[in-house]
Amino acid sequence: MPIGAVEEHLSYDFPKSLMWCSLDGNFWFGGTTSVNGVENPESRLANSRLGATFAVPIRKHQSLKFSYSDGVHIRYGTNYQNVSAAWQYSWLGRPK
Repeated sequence: MPIGAVEEHLSYDFPKSLMWCSLDGNFWFGGTTSVNGVENPESRLANSRLGATFAVPIRKHQSLKFSYSDGVHIRYGTNYQNVSAAWQYSWLGRPK
């Protein structure tokens, strides 16, 4: 059985600073395990996560991104918290 997903982001750009933040959510569903071709409907995924991201420019082509997410509705597996920090480099110029 295939797995489907829906993802949404609500973002805000801070005026004149190129910083931005977003509230992020997703929901995925489907997929079941099977043994000898017999599917187990109890293993069907129906999980969602909620999180936030904050990005800060540090130079013309560079920024730092920080994010956090946590499971909101967990039917089967994947119940974890995630914290991340990233350095991002863009070869594109700043918007005019």
